[in-house]
Amino acid sequence: MADSARARPPHPAPSRGRRGWWIAIGLLPLGIAAAGVLSASDGRRQFDGVRLGMSATQVREAYTPAEPGEWSSSVSADGTLLLDWRATEGPSAARFEVHDGLLVAVRGHAIPTSAPSGDRVEVTADDVWSVSSDGNDTSQVLWIARNCPLHREEIDALVSGGAQALLVPAAHLE
Repeated sequence: MADSARARPPHPAPSRGRRGWWIAIGLLPLGIAAAGVLSASDGRRQFDGVRLGMSATQVREAYTPAEPGEWSSSVSADGTLLLDWRATEGPSAARFEVHDGLLVAVRGHAIPTSAPSGDRVEVTADDVWSVSSDGNDTSQVLWIARNCPLHREEIDALVSGGAQALLVPAAHLE
């Protein structure tokens, strides 16, 4: 009986391939958890449901402002489609600039916010995001895709610190 027990181990030693599978299966929950975190906060900024790169139709469908409002549109001299949204009551307004079929800039005026007063400019490889808050529960927002040649001068000014002068006054959105 001692010979038969020695001849056959109770559990076969895992082969390299089997060991790899067990490691992969063991790490799977960690991978799923990490994917959930990345998709929940994947670094992609949005403005009330809208993201740069959307089409004009997607912008109108995705935009979810805090207040009811109305849309209008026009085309600028350089061919940019301008989608303007204005609150039915109150000063809130937003302009979405679509160039070559893609959203490349967002300008918001009197957007409800809880941000502290002051100016903030965030620059990434993909975009420039500028927020100016007066501390009275509203902000001015300027968000521009860095790869748009039409906005090169404006992006350069924001990056170099000239954000204050480039925030859109309400009259510009009329």
